Amino acid sequence: IHKYFFIKMGANESSISKTVVGKETHMSARNVLEKFALEIKNKASDDAKNYASSLKGYLSQAKFYHPFSEHRRYYTGPCELDYAFHSNTPGNRREFRHPCAGRNKTRFSNESEAECNSSKITGNKTEHGACAPYRRRHMCDLNLEHIDVHNTKNSNDLLGNILVTAKYEGESIVKNHPNRGSSEVCTALARSFADIGDIIRGRDLYGGNNKRRQQLEENLRKIFGKIYEELTKKNGQKSAKDHYKDATGNYIKLREDWWTANRDQVWKALTCFAHNTEEYFIKSSASYQSFSNPKCGHNKDGDPLTNLDYVPQFLRWYNEWAEEFCRVREHKLKKIKEACRGEKGNGYKKYCSSDGYDCTQTDISRNIFFVDLDCPNCEKACRNYQKWIENQENEFSKQKEKYEKEIGKTPNKDENKYVQEFYKKLQKDYPSTKFLETLKEGPQCSNHTSDSKIDFNKSHEIFTTTKYCETCPPFGVNCNRNGECVPNKGNESDNKNPKGKITDIDVLVTHIRGTDIPEDLKDCKKHGLFKGIRKQQWKCQYKNPYDECNVSNFVKDIDVDKRISFKVLFERWLKYFIQDFNNVKDKINRCTKIEKGKDNTCIKGCKHKCECVEKWIKIKEVEWDKINQHYKQQKEHYTYSVPSWVNSYLTHQHFSSDFINALEAFKNIRGLENLKGCNENTCKIEKIRKINVDLIKELISKLKEKCAMCKNQHDENNNKNSCKTLPTPLPRRRRGVRPVLRRGVRRVPRARQGGEREAEEKKEEEEEEDTDGKGDTTHEKLPSPPATTPEVKPPCDIVEEHFKDKHDNTGGIEKCYPKTNGQYPQWDCTPNKIKSGEKGACMPPRRQKLCVINLQHLTEETSDDLRKAFIKCAAVETCFLWHKYKTDNNGGTEAQQKLESGTIPEDFKRQMFYTFGDFRDLCLGKDIGKDVDGVNDKITGVFTKIVPSSSGLKRETWWETNGPEIWKGMLCALSYNTNEKQFKDEVRAKLMKPENNNTYDYKTVKFSGDKTTTLEEFAQTPQFLRWMTEWGDEFCRTRKEQVEILKKKCDSCTLRDGSKTCDKNGTECKKCTEACTKYQKWLKDWKDNYNKQKDKFKIDKNNDPDAKQSDHAYEYLSKKLTNITCTSGTTNGDCNCMKEPSKQTQTKESTKIDMPASLDNEPEEVKGRCTCQKAPQPSAESDHKHEDSKDEPVPKKKQKYQKKSKIHVLILVVLNTPYLRPKWRTKCNKRHTTKC
Repeated sequence: IHKYFFIKMGANESSISKTVVGKETHMSARNVLEKFALEIKNKASDDAKNYASSLKGYLSQAKFYHPFSEHRRYYTGPCELDYAFHSNTPGNRREFRHPCAGRNKTRFSNESEAECNSSKITGNKTEHGACAPYRRRHMCDLNLEHIDVHNTKNSNDLLGNILVTAKYEGESIVKNHPNRGSSEVCTALARSFADIGDIIRGRDLYGGNNKRRQQLEENLRKIFGKIYEELTKKNGQKSAKDHYKDATGNYIKLREDWWTANRDQVWKALTCFAHNTEEYFIKSSASYQSFSNPKCGHNKDGDPLTNLDYVPQFLRWYNEWAEEFCRVREHKLKKIKEACRGEKGNGYKKYCSSDGYDCTQTDISRNIFFVDLDCPNCEKACRNYQKWIENQENEFSKQKEKYEKEIGKTPNKDENKYVQEFYKKLQKDYPSTKFLETLKEGPQCSNHTSDSKIDFNKSHEIFTTTKYCETCPPFGVNCNRNGECVPNKGNESDNKNPKGKITDIDVLVTHIRGTDIPEDLKDCKKHGLFKGIRKQQWKCQYKNPYDECNVSNFVKDIDVDKRISFKVLFERWLKYFIQDFNNVKDKINRCTKIEKGKDNTCIKGCKHKCECVEKWIKIKEVEWDKINQHYKQQKEHYTYSVPSWVNSYLTHQHFSSDFINALEAFKNIRGLENLKGCNENTCKIEKIRKINVDLIKELISKLKEKCAMCKNQHDENNNKNSCKTLPTPLPRRRRGVRPVLRRGVRRVPRARQGGEREAEEKKEEEEEEDTDGKGDTTHEKLPSPPATTPEVKPPCDIVEEHFKDKHDNTGGIEKCYPKTNGQYPQWDCTPNKIKSGEKGACMPPRRQKLCVINLQHLTEETSDDLRKAFIKCAAVETCFLWHKYKTDNNGGTEAQQKLESGTIPEDFKRQMFYTFGDFRDLCLGKDIGKDVDGVNDKITGVFTKIVPSSSGLKRETWWETNGPEIWKGMLCALSYNTNEKQFKDEVRAKLMKPENNNTYDYKTVKFSGDKTTTLEEFAQTPQFLRWMTEWGDEFCRTRKEQVEILKKKCDSCTLRDGSKTCDKNGTECKKCTEACTKYQKWLKDWKDNYNKQKDKFKIDKNNDPDAKQSDHAYEYLSKKLTNITCTSGTTNGDCNCMKEPSKQTQTKESTKIDMPASLDNEPEEVKGRCTCQKAPQPSAESDHKHEDSKDEPVPKKKQKYQKKSKIHVLILVVLNTPYLRPKWRTKCNKRHTTKC
C-alpha cells in the first residue's frame, strides 16, 4: 500500500528522510505557498464534487487523429502513449509531432534567462510584472498549441492530448535536471504540473499577445464549449449546464472543475520517468514534513501531494526565479573565482583585476601595470557577470513591485475567485518584506556559500559585483609560500607628497538610480536615450609615484571603487564611451540616414532626439578634454601618447569590433584612409594602432556634425506640416552594456525589461524598449500602406543586382571576400568553433569561411527579406567557392570549359551540396557552430515576426518553400565571370535549363552514381554527419595525392626476404624513410580528427536511421563516399579510402576494428617499405655445415652469459671456384668450452 510518510522530526530522526532536502525550512517560499494552496485546493474540490463525475476523462476512451486517419494504438496507461500517434499535431514528419519539437532541451542551463517582457507576459507593465522561468518558456506543449478542435470532441479526447504533453514534459525535466535523483526533480515537475493546469484553466500568463497562444486559448474555449454541450441535463439539485453556463464563452468555472477532476491523471503522466530515489516533500512546520512515495508519488492513486497548481502563477514563478538566481549566481561566482584567483600552474594562485591586470606584478603606487595571459579571462568573467547581475536586479525589481501591487490591490470581480482568496490570505500574513525572507529559505538560496549570504531584503548587497572583480590594490599584493596572495597595506606616507595639480573630472554615468541629470538633459529621458544619470566627481592628482583618482562623492550602494589609478580611469572611460557612443548613434540612425537620389523628408521627433545626442556628446567632449588635460600635466610619467594609448587599448580583442564599427560609421575620419585595402579586422587593427590621430576627438566631431545636419533637416518649424512620424527605430546593435564606467557603479532595479533573451525574443523586446517613453509620439509607426501583392523577384535577378551593386575594387562583394585572400583555415575540432554539447564535431574550412554578411546585417523583418538575404549569401559563397576550386586545380581552365558546356564538376557539386546543407541548418536553428550567433539571432527575429512562432515546424515549412529558390541563386552565381565581372547568359541557360533532363533541378539533382539521395534529402542529414562525410571526402582525396608522392619516393627502395628487409643505408631507401616520416607527420592531424569524430559518431548515430546501420564511423563514411572519384591534380580513380579496417597495432585508446586502414601509419600501397628492417649481417657457426646452409647469429640469450671474445675470421674468395673452407683461428676464454 503506497501512502505518504509523515515524519516527526526529532534530534535523532532527521536521517529518516529519503530525499535530498538541503537546508530548506518550513519557512521557505515553496512550503509557505503549499500550506496556503492546500486550503484553496480543498475548497476547489468541495466546489466541484457534485459535477466531478460528469467531467472525468478516461484515457481508454480517448481518440487520437493522425493527419490522415484515426489511430488508437494499444496502451494501458499514460506512460505508454506515443507522441507520433496519440496527438493532433499536424504534419506527417514524426519529429515535428513531438511535444518538445523546437524547445531547448537544456531546461536548467546556467546561461538561461527568464522572460519578463511585457509583450510576452500578460499583465506586465514597464516597471513591474512577472517573469516566466526558462523551464516554462521551453515547456513541451507543441501538441497542445496545435490541438485540433474538430478532432477533440469530449473530455476523453482532451485528456488524452494533455497526458501526451505531461508525459514528454516530465521526461524532458527528469532527464535534463542538474540534480537528478533528488527531490528537486519532483519540485520542477510540480511547477510544470501547475503551469499545465494554468493553461487548461485559461489563466496562463506566458504568451501575452502572441498569436500562437491566443489560438490555443481560443481552441480550448471551443473544446470546453463542446464539453459543456455534452454535460448531463440534470445532476443533483441543479443542472450541470446551468451551473457552468458562461455568457462570455470562457467557461472559467467549468475549466476549474475539469482540472480538479482530472489533475491526478496528469500527475501520473508527468511522473512516468521519475526515478525511485526522487520524492516530493512538504515541510509544513518545524516538526513535520510529508513525503510522497518514490517516483514523486507516481504509483499512488488519488491526488498528488503537491498543490502548487492552486498557487497563483506569478507567485510560483517568483519563488522559482529566486531559486534559479541563487543556483546560477553560485555557479557564476565560482567561475569568476577560478578566473581571477584560481591556480596559475606554477604553484601560485592568480590575483587578477577586472581590468585584465595581474596584481602580483602590478604596482599601481609606482604606475606599473602588467597584463598576464591568464588575466583577460578574469576581465571577461567579470564583464559577463556584471551584465548578468544587472539584468537579474531588474527582474527582481519588477517582481518585487508586482508582489506589492498584487497583495495591496482591491479585489476584481472578473478575477478568478481562488486567486483572489489566495492573495487575501497572503496579504494578512506575508507583506512584501516578510515574503522576501521566505525566498532565502529555499534549498539553493539557503545553501549559498560564495561571497555573501542571500538576503533579498538587502538587494544592494547581492545585486552587485564581487570582490574578485575589484581593481588591483594600490600597493600591490604579498604572496606567501603557499601561493596565496593578499593586498599589501603599503605605506601611505610614501605617496602623500603631491607632485601635480588636482584635476577635477566630472563623469556622467548612465545609471537608472541616478538623479543627477543635468537640466538640459532632463527632457531626453522621455526619448529613451537615458534611464537615469549619476554624476561621479573624480579628483585626480599625481602623488609621487602614484597617479591617483578618487571619487569625492562616493556612494557605497552605487559606486564600487573609491580609489583607482588614472590609467584605470582613462581606460574605463574609453571602453564605455565607445559602447555608449554606438548606442546613442544607433538611436538616431533613421534620423541621420541620407539616401542618394531620394527625398530625405522631415520626420517628427527627430530634431529633439538629435538635440539630446548633441548635448550628450558635448558633455563627453568636456570630459575627454579634462582627461587629456590631466594626462598632459603628467605625460612625462607615461611612455605613450594619447592617440597611441587610445588606439592600442580600443583594438583589444574585447573592444575592437565596437571601435571599428564606430569609426566606419563616418566618412573622412582623419587617419582612416590607411585602412583602404583591409578586408579583415586583423588588418584594420594593425593599421589603426599606427595612426597618430586622436580618434576619440574625431568621433566626437563627426557625431556633432551629424546632429547639426539632423536638426536642420528635421526642423518642424521650417517644414510646417510636411514632417512624417518617426518609424519604429531599428534595434540596437548590441544590448546589455551601455553605462560609462559601469565597472565603477552598481546597478539598480527597474533599469530595463529583462536582459538578453532567447534569440527568438531578443529582437522583439529591443524594439519595445525603444518605444517605452510615455506620451512620446515620436515612436509611433507610419500609417500602413494599402495592402498590395508584393513583387517577388526571381533569384537570378536578385543575384545579378547584388553582384553588380555590391562588387568592390578588392574583389569582395559587400564585405564577403574571395577564399583565396589570406591563409585558408584547417579543419577545426576545438570548442572555439563548436557549440557546447557537440564535442567531437569538426568544422570544415569551407564552413568557417561561409559568407553570411547579409544575414548578419539583416534589418528588415519580412519573409521575402529573409529569402533575399539567404539567396545573396548562398550566391556569393558559391561564386567564391568556384573561384577557389579553379585556383586549386591549376587555374581551372578545364573546369571552366566544363562548366560553360553545362556540366558542374562532380567534386565541386559536392561542395555546393555541403554549403546548401549548412544554410538550411542556419535557417532551422540547427547549426552546431558557435561562430555565427548573430546570424541565428537575426533569423530567429524574423521568424518571430512572420510566423509568429520559431518552432522547428514553421521554419521547416519556410525552407521547403524557399530552399529551391536559394539553390537557383547558387546556380546563377556559377554563370558569373569573376575576371570580367559580368554574367554569362549562355552558361546560365545551360545550367538552369539543360538539355539532359534538368540535371540540376532542385527536386532531382543528386550525387553522381547515387540513384536515390536528392539534394534536399542530403541536406536533412544531421550537420555533424554531413561534416564528417565532407571530412572523409577531403581526407581521401588528399590522402590519394600524398600516397602517390610517397610511392614515387619509395618505389626504388628494393625489398628482400619477402618484403621484410631492405638496404636501410642505401640512397633510395633513405629517401623512402624520409618520405614516410613526412607522410606520418601529415597523417597525424587527420588521425586526431578522426578519433574525435568517431567517438561522437557512436553517440549521434542512433539519431539517424542511415548512420545507425553502421557500427563504426569509417563504415558509415565508406557508404557515403561510394562512387566518389579523385580528379584533382594528376590522380584519378576511386576515392573511397574507408573500405577496410586498420591492420596495424593500435594504442590502448582504440582498436583495429574502429579505425580504417587508410589511417595506418604505413599505407598498403608502399608494400612495407616504411617499416622494412635493415638486413642482418651473416654470422658464423663452428659446426661444419654444407656450403649452401644459412648462417644464423648466436641468440642473444646465449651471449648474455659469455664474456666477449676476439674472433679473427679469414674469408678466402676465389673467382669461379667454390668457397674453400679456411681454418678458424680463435682466442677464447679458457674457462669455457666454446665452439669457434
